[in-house]
Amino acid sequence: MKDYIPVSYDASKEVHYEWETNPEWEYFPFGEKGVAVDKYDITVKSENGEENYPEKHYCLIRDVHGTTREYMKKNMAIPIFDQVGKKVFSLYPVDATYTARFDLSGKENMMVIEGETFAGKAEIYLNGKKLSISEFENKLVYDFKNLVLNVKDIIKAGENILKIEFTDADEFDGLRSRIYFLER
Repeated sequence: MKDYIPVSYDASKEVHYEWETNPEWEYFPFGEKGVAVDKYDITVKSENGEENYPEKHYCLIRDVHGTTREYMKKNMAIPIFDQVGKKVFSLYPVDATYTARFDLSGKENMMVIEGETFAGKAEIYLNGKKLSISEFENKLVYDFKNLVLNVKDIIKAGENILKIEFTDADEFDGLRSRIYFLER
């Protein structure tokens, strides 16, 4: 008697699931009222000029601007030992600006981010006022790593503008998650 069940797998048939080609997890904190900001107009400035990427989902800079790392392009790392690498032209560092325009009712008074929302050194501006990451406080909203800032005096009813700037950014800098403006 066999201890295992034979399994056959046909590798010639490729199966693609929707979540593999479009891996987005759209979450909004349960029971909360407000707005989730996840679409940005991204501008990347480098030695080669300026490129604009309108209406992009939050992402790292490399997701819109690209990479010069061949193994990243192939999504497979191949280590090469005891060899001197070629000098490769790099697209980085760059200056990147993420700008979002969104409407609020004016009742939202709390800006909520996750602890790892910003990858890299970010400068945050809400309606022209600079916000410091040190002003945010740890507070449980939907996750124990939430950071919260009272923005009641900064936001307004109608259109608001959130601008996030990354200076001398690497390809792994950028936004990793949504930013929420909630009523509390």
